[in-house]
Amino acid sequence: MKITKIGSGDKKILLIHGWMHSSKRYMKFAEEMGKDCEVSLVDLPGFGEEEVEDYILKEKSLLNYFRDEVINLLNNENFDIIIGHSLGGNLILRAVAKVKYKFEGRIVLFNPCYNGIDALKPISSLTKLNRTLFNFKNRFPKKVVKPFIKILALITINDWKLIDDIIINDTIMANPYVSEKLMEELVFDEWRIRKKIKKITIVKSENDRIIKDEKIETLKRDVD
Repeated sequence: MKITKIGSGDKKILLIHGWMHSSKRYMKFAEEMGKDCEVSLVDLPGFGEEEVEDYILKEKSLLNYFRDEVINLLNNENFDIIIGHSLGGNLILRAVAKVKYKFEGRIVLFNPCYNGIDALKPISSLTKLNRTLFNFKNRFPKKVVKPFIKILALITINDWKLIDDIIINDTIMANPYVSEKLMEELVFDEWRIRKKIKKITIVKSENDRIIKDEKIETLKRDVD
């Protein structure tokens, strides 16, 4: 897991990206906050420029493996604010539920994946087809696969107009196996947090096709 630190200050912020994203997606935010704070941007193995080792690909659950990586980070460094988007939000919840010390900072989750993604179950059940699609993006020039990449990116970006070169490059660079396996784990995830969390803010985009209001309400009830 790669950590990029931006800025300096007494306040420390940790930010974990979403599915098929990378730290580059949040660089402008980090540079702005870095004027007064130290911002740590995470790149999970298999995303952005962070390579994935063979032993990671053999893990039974990538969600649990990445969770343990986040736990190690939280056990070795104190943060005032932890921010997670989508997949990042799921990992933060899993980590905070098991972390050794009581986290006293604020947690902010943007469109967190929680307790499964019902809207994607029909697609995710076609595992072999999904893996073929994820591999397809790495086999042809960028200009050829760009329309396909935009369609794939619509899973996490709800507006076609908002899909820029950053998300296109992130999607192309993402490891096909890690992307497909994590999507399947998130879609069929039955895990729910059993620990009350103080100072937690949950933000959901309007008209989100993937993260439904019912799941967000379930999460709010579980952590309050």
